[in-house]
Amino acid sequence: MLKGSRISMSNNLSKIIFSLFVLSGFCGLLYQIVWLRMAFASFGVITPVLSVVVSVFMFGLSLGSWIGGKWSEKWRQKTKSSPIFLYAISEFIIGVGAILTPLLFHIGQSQLISIGGTDSAKYLLLSALVIAGSLILWCTCMGMTYPSMIEFLGEIDHENKSSFSFLYLANVIGAMLGALTTALVFIELIGLYNSLKMAAIGNLFIAIVSSCLGYKYNRISRPNNVKNIGKPSAIANTLYYNELLVFSILFITGFCSMAMEVVWVRAFTPTLSTTIYSFAFILAMYLFATWVGSYLYRKHIRGNRVYPLESLLAVSIIVSIFPLVITDPRLGSIIIPMRFLISLIGITIGIFLFCTLLGYMTPLLIDQYSLGSSLRAGKVYAVNIIGCILGPLFAGYVLLPIVGIKLAFVTLSLPFVILFLFSSKILFTFGRKDLLCAMSGIMLSYYRFFTVSVMRI
Repeated sequence: MLKGSRISMSNNLSKIIFSLFVLSGFCGLLYQIVWLRMAFASFGVITPVLSVVVSVFMFGLSLGSWIGGKWSEKWRQKTKSSPIFLYAISEFIIGVGAILTPLLFHIGQSQLISIGGTDSAKYLLLSALVIAGSLILWCTCMGMTYPSMIEFLGEIDHENKSSFSFLYLANVIGAMLGALTTALVFIELIGLYNSLKMAAIGNLFIAIVSSCLGYKYNRISRPNNVKNIGKPSAIANTLYYNELLVFSILFITGFCSMAMEVVWVRAFTPTLSTTIYSFAFILAMYLFATWVGSYLYRKHIRGNRVYPLESLLAVSIIVSIFPLVITDPRLGSIIIPMRFLISLIGITIGIFLFCTLLGYMTPLLIDQYSLGSSLRAGKVYAVNIIGCILGPLFAGYVLLPIVGIKLAFVTLSLPFVILFLFSSKILFTFGRKDLLCAMSGIMLSYYRFFTVSVMRI
């Protein structure tokens, strides 16, 4: 193949890369669950340990996405090799790190034995540092997988501007399978350490396959005039080219979605029996709905009928408050025996609609902003993940203690109203249906605010 030649990705290559990212997403969620269980065993079953593991995991993804975006575009220039080799190296390091993490936890635990109780400030600080030091490198490598593969796909198909959503869909499918099977199947059948070894073999397999692809496609590179296609125009006055607005939407959606997940667990635990069952149910529904939204977006791309983002922003106002409205206890008060069923259906529908919308909107935004650029995709995805990090911390330590569960729902729906109003000043393209959706969502928010704060319902 000639250097810089125009080619497109074959169906077989597409299936291989899609499968690699499904497996990668599966291993990533398995690691998160197993590492959390191991951290509990080493440093105590306490909330700070949970917060640190989740925060370090998400921070590593954000950092890796940003670093990977910078490195991927320079990789061929510096190394004269395909950027998929950077992806292979990242997967190899993740696999090695999975095996080393239990050892690092054990060393850290042995050093902290003499400090005192797990509730002391010194122990909490030092254990947090041990956990962060044990996980940050592997999690950063996980974040680097997106931009490195996006850069490779850009070399394979110069005109492909939706590579992020392609990889995002595959990764979400793998994450959903990992979340559903790790705790219920693999840990119970083969244990924590063997589960880690199994996933590590998966990462090493990914590294080998991607290295083989690198040798096969090593002579292909992206022409300079193609690499610069799609850079934001300084005079473009549309949503997709307004960097501030794109970053704001992705940060707020990441922040609010993860904050809402914390609120959902607290709010729906009485209906779903226990916190563990509530968390498992909500996580599974969150990932499944995200997969549905991503799948619909990819399907609509192929049919050239993607929903306008301005319409999605209008609908987001309704679906953000919908879980609280549809689980209003008065809806099940007429038929008492049906109250549990009605509440369960309401919870499912409410969470599903919101997460499906975000599963559609997130890859749409990143595709339209990055236009196949690994640097811009890595940067904007990092912003989304930063929102995912800060959201749960804000909900758990600030919002819920101050305003309570019901007002927390209303509070977290308000940023979507602000997004709609702010973006309307830039787009000026909202139709009557969009305005109707937005006004309906605003009315629902005010209705719930009034019933919660005034009538105490």
